[in-house]
Amino acid sequence: MLITLPLSSGKLRALKLSGALLLVVGIVTVGAAPGRRATNTPAEFSAATGMNPAATTPVGQTVQPVAFSVTWKHTVTAADGQSRVLLTTKRDQRSDGLFKLVHTFHARDGATSRAETYFGYMGLGTFRLDEARRRLVFAAPMLDERAADIEAALRDHPRYDREEDVRGQRCVVWRTPAERGGPGYREDYRAPALGGLLVKRVEVTPNGREETMEPTDLQLGEPDGGLFAELSQYRVDYTHFERKIGEMARRGDQESLPAMREGLRRMRAARPDAR
Repeated sequence: MLITLPLSSGKLRALKLSGALLLVVGIVTVGAAPGRRATNTPAEFSAATGMNPAATTPVGQTVQPVAFSVTWKHTVTAADGQSRVLLTTKRDQRSDGLFKLVHTFHARDGATSRAETYFGYMGLGTFRLDEARRRLVFAAPMLDERAADIEAALRDHPRYDREEDVRGQRCVVWRTPAERGGPGYREDYRAPALGGLLVKRVEVTPNGREETMEPTDLQLGEPDGGLFAELSQYRVDYTHFERKIGEMARRGDQESLPAMREGLRRMRAARPDAR
């Protein structure tokens, strides 16, 4: 499973963006989906991404990621039944492991307030798009913890509950009860055919507040190559993440530093910075 390294804790967890949104990055790689051919040769990959292809393949990788595009709607419903959409997220993923995430945040009146764009390299890390400076700002490294048998790994999880279809994808559902046996629960719907992708999430808090991440569209196949144009047009910038490491070192957080430094080293070897 691909797990983003945390910035403030020694535990491994999914990447949090903007301090509030749990980003769906947990994927166990499986065979490629049908669709248009991706940039798979070293020359094509380097030209399209600006990366060193020799540094991008995690040790032991034997299969390609799945190519797909999915759009989610994130909704919160209060105990009195009043609902509003917090944001929408679109993920376009190629069969060479590159993916793009666009988060569109919505104000209470439903209007679009802002958008954030991220590019990810599975097994290496993610970059935030800084359009104003024409930079790709390194956000966080990722670990590559692949399961040999994705479906078995999903079913063997201690919170396995059942199976359900979501947007044409068979999903394994993990159910997590509220702490201390109180009311409320969280259900995660993961699709084996999409590498264990978190396709849907429903969380009900003890006070009756419900938060959902629901897919509104899901298509298999290679996304349009033009969606990734910034990867070859913009330079990368590691200074923000270097400052994070420096702050952690000053605080004496020795637990996370080695993994973060190694993640930065691997990403920089694959994609040199703008200096």
